[in-house]
Amino acid sequence: MEQFYYEIDSGISLPEIEEYFENICAKKEGKHKYLGKGWAVELLPEEPRTFRMISRPRTRIIFRGDKEICEELIKNYRKKFLRVGG
Repeated sequence: MEQFYYEIDSGISLPEIEEYFENICAKKEGKHKYLGKGWAVELLPEEPRTFRMISRPRTRIIFRGDKEICEELIKNYRKKFLRVGG
């Protein structure tokens, strides 16, 4: 069976993302890897984006696992952090 892979380039702060996945995962592996039934998420902190005087956080979020489970996880993540302008 082929493993599903999807990546989000997020502008949400790393502590907020970490807290979200810590609350829904079954197990944490290392500093930035979260495991659940049929899914795994890895957080890759990147250099912040800077536009003139404004700096925005940047984290790559990698989803792997069962396609249906990951698609639901991604949908729920997006709903949780839906914000105007970002």
